[in-house]
Amino acid sequence: MPVVLVPTDVPGAFTGVLNIQKTGSNGGGLKVNNTDTLRVVYQDAPGHTVWATAAVLLKTDVDRPATIYHDLIEIATDAKDLPVMAVVTDDIRVQQVELFYRVAGSSSYIRLVMAETANHAYTTIIPASAVTPMGLEYYITARDSKGNVTSVRSAASPSFVVVQPRTLGMP
Repeated sequence: MPVVLVPTDVPGAFTGVLNIQKTGSNGGGLKVNNTDTLRVVYQDAPGHTVWATAAVLLKTDVDRPATIYHDLIEIATDAKDLPVMAVVTDDIRVQQVELFYRVAGSSSYIRLVMAETANHAYTTIIPASAVTPMGLEYYITARDSKGNVTSVRSAASPSFVVVQPRTLGMP
């Protein structure tokens, strides 16, 4: 993995950043040759290489749960698709965002996977068939790469949407 070295004000001294992504799913720390030092070898002239050791500074994952920003939907229109958007962030990586909905009073929820449509913005559409005068209930969950789950509302305490009848326009 090549690293771009930039000269500093000190003659013969260079600086550069080597970004290494952890690939293990066990959350273990990153080790380079079982030590926290890195041997840097670079070519300073054709046919001539120089090496040095450098301390490795590791960014430790704090592992905070994902954060969901969502304005609760209070009103919808009967028999019209209902778009839903949430902004979800995490200190490591958002794994999946889901919306669960049901017609108010129904016994089970229907799951929709929310797609990332912009930087940290996740969207989905509750189909018009579920938007009825009975009302609508929903909640949103987000899971991060370590399996931590965060939610806005829950199955036991969902957000309730009042569904208003469609009005016919005047000709």
